[in-house]
Amino acid sequence: MVADNIGFNGTVTDNLNDPGLVTYRLEVLGTGGQSTFQEATVNVLPRPEAGLPLQGTNWVLQSYFDGTGAMLSVLPGSQVTAVFGADNKLNGSAGCNTYNADYAVSGGTLAIGAITSGRTNCSDPPGIMEQEQAYLNLLPSAAAYSTTPLALEIRDAQGRIILIFEELKIEPRN
Repeated sequence: MVADNIGFNGTVTDNLNDPGLVTYRLEVLGTGGQSTFQEATVNVLPRPEAGLPLQGTNWVLQSYFDGTGAMLSVLPGSQVTAVFGADNKLNGSAGCNTYNADYAVSGGTLAIGAITSGRTNCSDPPGIMEQEQAYLNLLPSAAAYSTTPLALEIRDAQGRIILIFEELKIEPRN
């Protein structure tokens, strides 16, 4: 910006994408032709991630979307898990059977591929197979996720929360 014989008072905004040190220089040419400048160096920090990364995390399902607008709690006596491996493989227990799928993340988006699961038919607790089928049907509709250190929410393409997990603490074996 070049200004001749005018005062300048204000701010300039600069949206920087790359982290690192950036030096700004403001130079003023006075009425007698003398030049005066001032420099300021700022440290641009990396942008925060959209929550914690999924790779290498373990979760236990707390509730799931029923398809009509309500969230249902997981049946007492059942446990549905999701283990997001560092190799982009998702596996866990769907309540009765184990399952496997590939997954991909980019920023806050999540895509879960075709799911393979066991074929055992369980009857305890009552309703376990319906819960398992609902869960396995919801996984491929995942479009986005958000995390905190203790929770994972998965949303569909319409932005609805479809799965809510809590961190699954795995105790090391002695």
